[in-house]
Parts: sequence; C-alpha cells; structure tokens
Amino acid sequence: IGSNLKETVELAATFNKCTNLDELICSVYPHLEEVMTASTTYLTEHTILSACNEDVNIINIQVMAKIQGQKVVYLTADKLSEAYAGDHTITNRYPQ
Repeated sequence: IGSNLKETVELAATFNKCTNLDELICSVYPHLEEVMTASTTYLTEHTILSACNEDVNIINIQVMAKIQGQKVVYLTADKLSEAYAGDHTITNRYPQ
C-alpha cells in the first residue's frame, strides 16, 4: 500500500481489536438491544465498513437480530417498469 512494500497497514493501538463478529457489533453498537438505541440517527452515526457485500449481509442479519420491535419490510426498485412510463403521477425524486 503506497510505499509500504509489505502491503500492510499499522493501526493505532487505540483501535478496538475484536475476535469475532458479535464482539465487533457490540463494540460499534453498544446497547443495541435497548429500544431507544436503535434509532435511525444512532445507526447511521455508527458504521461498520466492509469490502464485500456477502460480509455486509452477514453483519446486517446479525445486527437486525439484536434490534427489538416489530419487523418492517420496505420494497425498493432500481428502475420503473416501462408499463408506467406514461404515468405522470409517479415522480422520480432521485434523478440520475
């Protein structure tokens, strides 16, 4: 990485060292089981970064299992069906 021929990065001693995923989740999201902790603001201010989508899915499943409350499913779409192309009541809030 850069001029480091070993391609390693030394992390500061202040970084938490976790031995498993549950320990990492508890470190990043302490008290996640408490209802008020799992607010949208709290979750967006505490982030676990991962390079692989497969890892992200595993983390999400484990985090979601810790959050109390009723499950809500939101459906999304990447693009609008051509069948609705002429329907001007549908707006695109996020044009590309």
